[in-house]
Amino acid sequence: MSTEEVGKYSTDQLITYLQSYLQEKNLTLSDSEIQKFHEENINGYAFLTLTADLLKQCELSIGKRAVLADLINNLNNQGSYFRSIYYSFL
Repeated sequence: MSTEEVGKYSTDQLITYLQSYLQEKNLTLSDSEIQKFHEENINGYAFLTLTADLLKQCELSIGKRAVLADLINNLNNQGSYFRSIYYSFL
């Protein structure tokens, strides 16, 4: 999954993606956690800007925060990597 793709996700698309990703790690989002994403209007773009502290405000467990913070970091680094390749060809 690319940063650009995730950045375009609606809240519902993001939740579907996160549920699938977390399931691979033997974790799931509870109904109340999903509701929090809706209440806070966290779409794909907003998700990519979240920090560990902001994830904590979503009332996620430490394990889920760690996994999602790692995902955010990996996605953002992937985007930086591809941008650096693009600019190296200019």
